[in-house]
Amino acid sequence: MRSETDMEVVMKVTGTSPGSTENVRGPGGASVATEVREKRRGGRPSGAGDIGSGDKVSISSKAKDAAKAARIAKAAPDVDEEKVARLKAAIQSGTYGVDADKIADRLVDDHMATAL
Repeated sequence: MRSETDMEVVMKVTGTSPGSTENVRGPGGASVATEVREKRRGGRPSGAGDIGSGDKVSISSKAKDAAKAARIAKAAPDVDEEKVARLKAAIQSGTYGVDADKIADRLVDDHMATAL
């Protein structure tokens, strides 16, 4: 059974002429074309109600992940251009050394920290 706070939007499409919006009905029963015209004139479309405190919004996990990534990126420190230039020079000259054991240890540590 539905409570008063549940919202349902129903759209009924009738007719066969492509591109016509006259037969598309919104939740208030008025044609979508009529509702669009009313909205352009500054009126409220029929069937448009106020959003009550009992209404709920659901955010997908992808949207939550995107928001989290954006927060992390904003909090990340700026790029140290001098350090980048030193590393590029070392790589190009062949003097940049890679410690495979240190990298492997760090990968395992990071994995263990996120797996828990």
